[in-house]
Amino acid sequence: MFPWLVSTSLAIAAPTCAPIDHAAWIEAVRAKGEEAAYRCLATDDGSSAALLAAIAADTDSSTGSHRRMQRALAIHVMQRLDAPADVTALRALNASDRRLLRDAVHARRGRASPIPEHHSVFEKFDWYDPNPRFTNRALTPLDQDNLVVIDKPPRAPRAESPEDAPAREAVPEAARTSPRPASTTGACGCATGLGASGLVWLAGLWAVGSRRRR
Repeated sequence: MFPWLVSTSLAIAAPTCAPIDHAAWIEAVRAKGEEAAYRCLATDDGSSAALLAAIAADTDSSTGSHRRMQRALAIHVMQRLDAPADVTALRALNASDRRLLRDAVHARRGRASPIPEHHSVFEKFDWYDPNPRFTNRALTPLDQDNLVVIDKPPRAPRAESPEDAPAREAVPEAARTSPRPASTTGACGCATGLGASGLVWLAGLWAVGSRRRR
């Protein structure tokens, strides 16, 4: 459970986040789930790289500390949904966090979140102003694009190693550019499309046929 995510008693005012200290904020989230640390990580643009590194270093994704760091990253992305969503960050999130972001896309346009846990997150930020007249027509083309990548983040490009050089580089140039067998013109004046080996084969068949006719 994320302590501050289920509390509605705290004020919206942002915490003091100076000086910038990603390591201390991440540790406060990882160990205790402190609201101030979540919000400082959400505010600072450089937090994404620090969170991604911390999540990658924590190989046990089943722990509460790992999930808290993922949630901090999700909230960081959430605060930037007025731009294309960070696909690299989305790949590091679990399904629950991506649901939070999907809900946030709608909430930023005025939908009251139907999920209490999400509502308690959104109300900490000044962009959350539920409008009872909200419809999906309020979503922008950017919102629609973000919903697509949130649902299914594109896979990361496969990194090439020296052993993964393109196959064409392992094939001699002469073999890659060798022409197709030249066509041969038969007695009829038409192209047979046969090379020397084909002509030898036909000559053998002709000889066999001649012997049978004798």
